[in-house]
Amino acid sequence: MIIGLGLGADDYVTKPFGLGGLAVRVRAMLRRYLYFNRNSANDTSTASIIRHGDIVLNDQTYEVEVGTSKVALTAKEFDILKLLLSYLSRVFTKSQIYQAIWKSNLGV
Repeated sequence: MIIGLGLGADDYVTKPFGLGGLAVRVRAMLRRYLYFNRNSANDTSTASIIRHGDIVLNDQTYEVEVGTSKVALTAKEFDILKLLLSYLSRVFTKSQIYQAIWKSNLGV
């Protein structure tokens, strides 16, 4: 348990486990997921341009400019940059970034 949590696991469940406890843990995970993804691509009514310093990220055209130069990014690189720019004061773990971008916790 200590090693798993130390490597980035969010939770640990031992067998046998109760369905009530499992349901509460799942709801807590969903609450966190929805909180950290509230500025997701599903909300297109908000501004589609994120600016920070010299960086300009256009969510509608998937273009990134630094100063006057356009930067070519892969789709995943763009999504990671968008996540980080959307939450400037937030520190993300590797696992949180993986979950937010790939919508999965596998492979971390």
